[in-house]
Amino acid sequence: MGRKAWIWILAAVAVIALLAWAWIDGGKQPKRWIEEPVELPEGVA
Repeated sequence: MGRKAWIWILAAVAVIALLAWAWIDGGKQPKRWIEEPVELPEGVA
């Protein structure tokens, strides 16, 4: 295999590792719903 092939393989492994880490880590801190409305400053929205 050439040098470019190794670079692409390493990039693909890095992307897969990042996605796996994000998937595993995503379940540790579940998102909470906003239960009460938040006041917006004047002029926003």
